[in-house]
Amino acid sequence: MSAEQAHGALAAAAGDARLAALATPGVKRLARIVPMAVGAVLLGYAVLVLRALADPEAPGLAFDFAVFWAAGGFAAEGRPLLAFDQAALVARIGADPTGWLPWTSPPGFLALLTPLGLLPLGPAWLAFLAASLGALALALRPLMRGAPGLLPACLLAPACLPALMMGQASLLWLAGLLAGLAALLRGRAVLAGVLIGCLTLKPQLGLLIPVALLAAGAWTTILAATVTALLLAGLPLLGFGAGYWPLLAERLAEHYAAITDAAPRLTRMASPYVLMRAGGLAHLPAIAAQWGLTALAALAVWSAWRRPGLAPDLRAALLCAAIPVATPYLWHYDAALALGTALFLARAGFAAEGLWARAALLLLWAGPGLAVALALLTPAGPWITRAVTGPVLLLGFALAARAALARGPAPAGPPP
Repeated sequence: MSAEQAHGALAAAAGDARLAALATPGVKRLARIVPMAVGAVLLGYAVLVLRALADPEAPGLAFDFAVFWAAGGFAAEGRPLLAFDQAALVARIGADPTGWLPWTSPPGFLALLTPLGLLPLGPAWLAFLAASLGALALALRPLMRGAPGLLPACLLAPACLPALMMGQASLLWLAGLLAGLAALLRGRAVLAGVLIGCLTLKPQLGLLIPVALLAAGAWTTILAATVTALLLAGLPLLGFGAGYWPLLAERLAEHYAAITDAAPRLTRMASPYVLMRAGGLAHLPAIAAQWGLTALAALAVWSAWRRPGLAPDLRAALLCAAIPVATPYLWHYDAALALGTALFLARAGFAAEGLWARAALLLLWAGPGLAVALALLTPAGPWITRAVTGPVLLLGFALAARAALARGPAPAGPPP
């Protein structure tokens, strides 16, 4: 074992011990009850979706995974570029032809979805959910060795519910990030780079990852991530054709214009930019303020990851918290990242700061799932989703930045 790996093992063991100290009887009870409730909601939702899909007279369901499935179907048929034909995509789903359902993902993600395009929509969606939960479970296991009984509470955290319901790739992305950070924590630089390179399949969330790696001087990880990203961007073109990237650039420009125009009305978006647009700010000052916040988040990440002796769990918590703050394009399902913030803060001993700190961890763990529940129970409806999710993410960034930048290195063992 190298010196770096030995140091990583000690840091990981300290985080495991602090997480074990957090697993009190009350927390364990909550960890049993809430996943069952989330699972029941997800099961009921799945039954409704599958019934609607089985009804030949019902209109097509225009949820996010339906777009993934339709694009994967075109790729499976040898017509991958048809995914950029909006009319063909909508027709395959059977949705409202006036709706805007664009395909805006890199070729590597389309290659991943191609096998699912061979299945009917319902079974493909269930398979995607199973793969997402399986990947997240594998990523969480090395981070929860101190409290394995809490694994179901993270796997079926309320914060994950919107991503599961929409069939979004956010949980796969979160799994890759957590696994990459866990590999870094234990000194496995090449594995961390491969996992981080895979995150380019959803690139808008990865703005601050290069900042963190450069600040830490993680050159082996950077090289492995770069090679992985280039392979994922280039190899699928052997089957999809060189025309993929120009068509993607054209569709992204159209999508940017559509989102910019509709931002104040998009109740399930929760980025700072959209919150400012909803508050009445025009596009130019709102996007300028967003990029200013992005720069602030990048500076915080750079400072934390460059700081000698800072606990790796605190670095990871700040990165997880800064990512959703740094992008103007953030939907409520992407806020599952708050789970990563809560987990790494817990591993860093943040809960020892008092009852308010435990309440903050609970709020981050609930995340957008709490907003979805409130939206169903209040007259405000979908508007409550943005009103809750955005502030929760900003709170997570503020707490992680305070913990990482205002405190010294975390103690070596569990909190008192």
